[in-house]
Amino acid sequence: VRDPSGVVVDVALRELVPAVVGWGGKLDQILRVLLSHILASAQRCPSVSGVEGTIDSHLRVLGEQERWTIEVLLRMLTELLPFIHQKAIETCPSIDPSENYISESSLKLYATGETEWSAFEWMHTECLPDLIKLACLLPAKEDSLRTVITKYLLAVSGRYGKDYLEHIMLPVFLIAAGDIDSGDFTYFPLSIQSKVRGKNPCV
Repeated sequence: VRDPSGVVVDVALRELVPAVVGWGGKLDQILRVLLSHILASAQRCPSVSGVEGTIDSHLRVLGEQERWTIEVLLRMLTELLPFIHQKAIETCPSIDPSENYISESSLKLYATGETEWSAFEWMHTECLPDLIKLACLLPAKEDSLRTVITKYLLAVSGRYGKDYLEHIMLPVFLIAAGDIDSGDFTYFPLSIQSKVRGKNPCV
């Protein structure tokens, strides 16, 4: 997927990645590695000031290779979204697999904390905070990469549904914006509330 040739990347995303995901249930492992590679590619770039510990040391300057790597890995994350969503639906304790969205009733059951739903939690406890952190790390001029992130977020809200957008995604983004008090965490289990509240990806 990180090959310098665009043709190789396209074939890998279209043919190889779905095959690997379908072979032996490797989705969880791929997602763990994928997010860490995306963030590492941004963090490896030198800071704007060149001096770690200064006020703007978190701002990075992307080289061509890092920019390409981040872009293709974000494209890979987008290609994996249907698999991620399907796994969340299949593992939900209260959704009929024929349904294709996360309903408010499912979120209410999830909020009780009585059932484990790790395939669902990954999106708002790992993926969204890491993408927000990436957006904060990117230099101001990297609008094309922010556009890719934005399209992914739109695709997530489209697949997971309006209730997920309103009750799960919005509180995560309010926390990231530093607005801890405005987020409604009614639909988060207590154990996850503390995890999400304590995480401001842009700090």
